[in-house]
Amino acid sequence: MYVLLNSPFFYRGVSYLDVVEARVQEDGLYFSQVIDRGKHSTYRIYCRIDGDDAMTYRTYLVTLGCTFERADLAEGVLYSVDIPPEVDIHEAYGVMARAQAENVFVFEEGFLAHEVD
Repeated sequence: MYVLLNSPFFYRGVSYLDVVEARVQEDGLYFSQVIDRGKHSTYRIYCRIDGDDAMTYRTYLVTLGCTFERADLAEGVLYSVDIPPEVDIHEAYGVMARAQAENVFVFEEGFLAHEVD
């Protein structure tokens, strides 16, 4: 068993602090299944231009309690967004939706652990 200590960029269905099972093979570990959920949600933000507008929205998400990991890509920047269980998911989602509506960045859900009504 392994505990994820980051917010995945490219794999859906898992999030920070999830306990997972993986198979050991010659060339590395391969995900098998989730054993226990860490109750964190993961979103991904893609910015073609990572300017002041994008930073304003990211700063607002940080004030809500979200954290980020960054990956520089050839055509822009990808952020993996960790949303802890105590953060209001509706407010965080609203921030990302406003930024997308204003063409600041696009976002997608990696895994939603929060209960939504």
